[in-house]
Amino acid sequence: VPKNNTSGYVGVTWTKNQAKWDSFISINNKRKHLGYFECIIDAVSFRNQYIIDNNLKYNIQEVKVVLK
Repeated sequence: VPKNNTSGYVGVTWTKNQAKWDSFISINNKRKHLGYFECIIDAVSFRNQYIIDNNLKYNIQEVKVVLK
């Protein structure tokens, strides 16, 4: 995960304009938007499923659930 990544997940970032989590993936140096999500877990899970469905050579990320 890059040092400037505040979500803790590759391909998931918070967008102030949408007030949602943005899920994306870079393919051939082009960023493909996968969707906006209310919940970070949904954003990560959707990206993981996209990788699986398209047989891409990316790591599947473990979703960390934190209960407060």
